[in-house]
Amino acid sequence: ITGTPVFAVDVNPDQTWASIGVAGKRDDGLFQCAVVAHERGTGWLVDMCVRLKKAHHGAKFVVDKRGPAAEKISELKEARVRVIEVSSEDYGRACGGFFSAVTEKRLKYPFPQIWLDDALTSARTAPLGDAWKWSRKNSTSADISPLVAVTLAHWAAETGKPRSRVINPNDL
Repeated sequence: ITGTPVFAVDVNPDQTWASIGVAGKRDDGLFQCAVVAHERGTGWLVDMCVRLKKAHHGAKFVVDKRGPAAEKISELKEARVRVIEVSSEDYGRACGGFFSAVTEKRLKYPFPQIWLDDALTSARTAPLGDAWKWSRKNSTSADISPLVAVTLAHWAAETGKPRSRVINPNDL
């Protein structure tokens, strides 16, 4: 990834699983995303975000302020992690933008990404006004947090301003 990475945090509704995704622009102009962490529970999230912040100066962290990870926003801010709070409207844009980027081959991710592959396979959509979103209720898996995390990270990376620094996704 060229530039400062964007990380996103998501949690499944019953908070038994949580994920951190990362996205950024590559040297060839395409975007890349990956799941950095996918672990049981949520107690590890803030510490991992602090470690990622220290390793990647200037990194942004995205959280859906109406999603199940929203309860971590205050803890992240207390830990001095720069949080971008995503609205429902932004989430709809993120989902549509992720889908378009994948179908138009502007977004790549390294293989294998087992958690992301599983989430992509089981994810379903639901209406969000005139747009749509990834639906936790309609999906065939109880945990699509890896997909939501990379979707939000991609949205923020694509709408943000890249910086000049090269980061190898394999080092994350």
